[in-house]
Amino acid sequence: LLLFGLLGIVLAISGSWLLARRMAQPIAALEAATRSVGSGEHTQVSVRTRDEISRLARSFNRMVHNIADRERQIAHMAFHDALTGIPNRLLLREQIIQRLKVGGDKPFALLCLDLDNFKPVNDTLGHPTGDALLCEIARRLQAAAENGFVARLGGDEFAIIVEGDARTASALARTILASVADQINVNGHRLVTGTSIGIAISPQDGDDPTLLQKNADLALYRAKNDDKGSFRFFEAAMDAEAQERRALEIDLHDALSNGELELYFQPLFALSQNKVTAFEALLRWNHPKRGLVSPINFIPLAEETGLIIPIGEWVLREACNIAKTWPDHIRVAVNISPVQFRSQRLNALVLQAITSSGIAPNRLELEITESLFIDNIETTLASLHSLRAIGVRVALDDFGTGYSS
Repeated sequence: LLLFGLLGIVLAISGSWLLARRMAQPIAALEAATRSVGSGEHTQVSVRTRDEISRLARSFNRMVHNIADRERQIAHMAFHDALTGIPNRLLLREQIIQRLKVGGDKPFALLCLDLDNFKPVNDTLGHPTGDALLCEIARRLQAAAENGFVARLGGDEFAIIVEGDARTASALARTILASVADQINVNGHRLVTGTSIGIAISPQDGDDPTLLQKNADLALYRAKNDDKGSFRFFEAAMDAEAQERRALEIDLHDALSNGELELYFQPLFALSQNKVTAFEALLRWNHPKRGLVSPINFIPLAEETGLIIPIGEWVLREACNIAKTWPDHIRVAVNISPVQFRSQRLNALVLQAITSSGIAPNRLELEITESLFIDNIETTLASLHSLRAIGVRVALDDFGTGYSS
């Protein structure tokens, strides 16, 4: 009896140990797999039984598989454009970094391009048509650059990486210009568009992605300014011009508050009356270091940056205040930029300048360019009629040099 009792105890302990081990091993495997998944690894647990623990293991494996699928989807969304499905700016940067690391001195070209006159498509035909146009352009770019890497940077901007030197990049640019220029039928609309391209060659034009993209953008800016529908290679002079332009823009921001702007007055002589009847206000910038800056250099910059609005307000007020000291029969003529004319505040500013200075409305003459009538003739005429209604004179400046010729 004692022997059988001891044997039973040994068997019970052994069975309990084996059962505990059988249960503990899958649980330990699940715990180790959980730690691996937590550290970023995708681990699967092998299932050999059909009990509750095996069901738990299968659920764990499905969860790991679903997590991996979601991570792949998230990674794809993070590095690809949602509209066109092609790589985006982030993946383009990674590609540039990879090529710079692996390729060494092996040259490759970065082409930056954007569509010419894309905004009117969205404005007149709607965003769905504009989106469809972008998808078609992406398809054409991929077909034109079969061995290249095509990415959408945003809006109507794209970029292409292609192995090779300037000759290879030049040939690809010509192919792209011809491909994009072909008419496109989108949503029942026949569209004809174009593109401008800026090209930078690595490593000579940049040995890091930021510098290379900046130089390609500078070349693109030059291409759009020189002649739309063309391509330009980056040149060192472009960077110097851009730096100078940026410095000039910063100085122009402070010119008004620092009192660096001045008005010169050019006499307007009436041949029929044989006398001076008015003076035209000419804006000059007396920079403390640069000296007199030519209006050719800073007026276009002011219009592009929007600084022409506050500068134009100052010119209008200052011209009226100075004209107050002149004889009553002498008028003052002030040039109005198209950017100012599109502002909703222009009429109120004119009335305020006349009122605060105390001059008669007919002593103020606003000189406008004929390009105003091309943009929006109805709005332009309505604004001009309201100015004429209060007595302000309006003159067409540089008549015959533009569209009217």
